[in-house]
Amino acid sequence: MPDFLDFYSGLSENRREIDIGAIVALIQNAYGIRRSAIRSRDFPDSSLVLKRNRPVMARSVRKTILITDVDERSREQLRDVFEPAGFRTLLAGSGEEALQLTCQHEVHVAVFDMYLPRLSGLETVELARKTRGLWIPTILVTSQQSDRLLSLALKARVQCVLNKPVDVPLAIRTVNRILEKFYR
Repeated sequence: MPDFLDFYSGLSENRREIDIGAIVALIQNAYGIRRSAIRSRDFPDSSLVLKRNRPVMARSVRKTILITDVDERSREQLRDVFEPAGFRTLLAGSGEEALQLTCQHEVHVAVFDMYLPRLSGLETVELARKTRGLWIPTILVTSQQSDRLLSLALKARVQCVLNKPVDVPLAIRTVNRILEKFYR
């Protein structure tokens, strides 16, 4: 199977945003795979199959975004982006703190810095899914984007990878697209 970045290269020259769903659709189209034809039993490694839980929520519910970054200034900067746009925000400085907040609050989208102390952003996402059964649409933010990181994000079923510093309009568009996709 060709590298998914080969498929993605036609979508974005600067790789500022990776939409995992678009990559999967391109791979499915390239191989003539119908979406309904993909089943987890067909793949011994279940990380190859995207499983989407689409919770049904009332549109009037104020959506909550969990922002996890070791840098307090970065957390507050993202909070200052999302709160004026009508979102409720929760801030965490570590993966452990983020896991605690997901137990105490309903979180609709999680924004994780890749490089957190003790648990990385990806490790936190996977731990929440495995130990708590939580599936939260996730955006990974990083200042050191690489092909390896993008590959890991794809395997972890992260919805999007954004570069730091985060482009404000892009961040808001990305969150709105994720909310529309998963919380219709």
